Amino acid sequence: MIVYIANDSYQRERDETGTILSMTAAVEGRNQETGESLNSYVKLAKEDLVDGVTFEELTYNAKVEACKKKMIAWLQTTSK
Repeated sequence: MIVYIANDSYQRERDETGTILSMTAAVEGRNQETGESLNSYVKLAKEDLVDGVTFEELTYNAKVEACKKKMIAWLQTTSK
């Protein structure tokens, strides 16, 4: 399945230094073979990022990976 960010936005919520504290991504995924798809909104907080990386430094691929990791964690906790 190809997973990508269709749209992302950074909240205006910043700390006293102006650092971005969170972002929201509209995540979409498509399986070209089966036609299955997924759509989700994922809010990433600083705690969801790899240690030492800020939202200002985050690459597109790192955003996708952080969103996937958070979605997988949701699915694992809700399926029990």
